[in-house]
This record gives sequence, C-alpha cells and structure tokens, in this order.
Amino acid sequence: MKLSAKPDPRATALGKRSAGWKRQIIRLVPGLGLAALMAAVAIVMGRVMGLETLNPLLIAVVLGIGWRQWGPIPVACRPGIKFSMKRVLRLAVPPRSAAAVARSAEMMATFQPLETS
Repeated sequence: MKLSAKPDPRATALGKRSAGWKRQIIRLVPGLGLAALMAAVAIVMGRVMGLETLNPLLIAVVLGIGWRQWGPIPVACRPGIKFSMKRVLRLAVPPRSAAAVARSAEMMATFQPLETS
C-alpha cells in the first residue's frame, strides 16, 4: 500500500471546521464568565440585602447598566456578553404558556373596578 504525499482535502477542511468552532467557543468564554459572575452577584445581593421579591435577572441587568456607566466593558468579554444577551437571556425569561395567557385573559374579562362613593 502506497501512501500519497498529498494531504486529503476532506481532512484539511474538517480540521479547519473543528478549529473554527473551538476558536469561537474560546472567544465566548470571558464574556460568559463575566455574565455568570454578574448573575451570581445578583443572586447573592438579592438574598443578603433582602430583595427576594426582585428577580435576580432584574438585579443583574441593573448591575450591568451600572457597570456600563462606570466604565467600558473589556473588549475580550464583548462576544460572550453579546451571546449571553441574545441566547442565554432567552433561557432566563420563561415563555408564557397558553394556559397562563388564557388565565390572564379570563381574569381581565372578569375584572370589575372598585366603586367609589
């Protein structure tokens, strides 16, 4: 069996493809880590400060706004934060089920304002 000196083009393309997604994941890690850190701080702040009634997501958003006003976001964190804003945030906000929408509509239909004298 004779081995060819030429590399297999399919193997090269696969190597480039696998290296591409690995590179993308590595680019996301700093921003995802920062977002996870902010979420953890928001959860701890909510419990320590007695803000259990506020959603930790809301506290994290306010912390992020505060950070942005205080100073710039590190350039290395931007891709991961952008990914978090578009993809991970959707997981944090649960979709309303059809049953919940129907209950809300039923409650609105039976709502009667208070009578004032």
